[in-house]
Amino acid sequence: MNKLSLYVLFAAILPFLAGTLQGAEPECAQPGAGTSWTVTISRAKKQPAEARPADQEAAAEEKVDMPVLLSVQTGRNGISLGKITYKSGKTESFYAANGKVLVTATNSGKVLTIPQDVLNPLSLRGSIFPGTAWISKKFERRTELKDKIPCLYYYYEELIGDKPSIRIEAWVRQADRIPVEVIIENDTVYRYGEITPFAEDIILPSPYQNALARLQFKQSAMDQLMRANARQAK
Repeated sequence: MNKLSLYVLFAAILPFLAGTLQGAEPECAQPGAGTSWTVTISRAKKQPAEARPADQEAAAEEKVDMPVLLSVQTGRNGISLGKITYKSGKTESFYAANGKVLVTATNSGKVLTIPQDVLNPLSLRGSIFPGTAWISKKFERRTELKDKIPCLYYYYEELIGDKPSIRIEAWVRQADRIPVEVIIENDTVYRYGEITPFAEDIILPSPYQNALARLQFKQSAMDQLMRANARQAK
């Protein structure tokens, strides 16, 4: 299944996943302020029977410039700076602050402010480990060794019709609940590095500060309007 198809499927099942996780306690530790960490991204090794057919779609997919490394530093002030490295060597940076992701549009150079899409395991932009927001007690299956490390194993499957449409599995270190590996659709593999200290603040460049301030102003104005409407309704 190509990445576009996966994005469409995840967009379809995210409301169901969000409902399932409502009130569930997270089972995976997340990096906080003053930390630095990486995620290595690769393709799962297929068994011969699972190998993709050598057709035009598979060949085209192999030519896609896939991400191979995510590096994130979160300052003591809670602002994150991330960098995505692709197999071609190209890099893409983003900032995360106040639950938002700030990126520069490639074509226009305009700063875009978008919500952190934490529930979509294919979304790499954010301040938490990608692919882990779904991990909860509800999906814990057993304890097993992963790379000789005692781990809790989690498995999530969403059915659309009578066949599994989305499958995600995760191994989380039993000792400290740090993720070790996540596999999405037996295709995309995330390998999580250790969390290390980062003893600096991350300062947003002026264009990003201005974009965030404009968004906060709009949200504040909307909140005031809603409160005024609520008072009038009474």
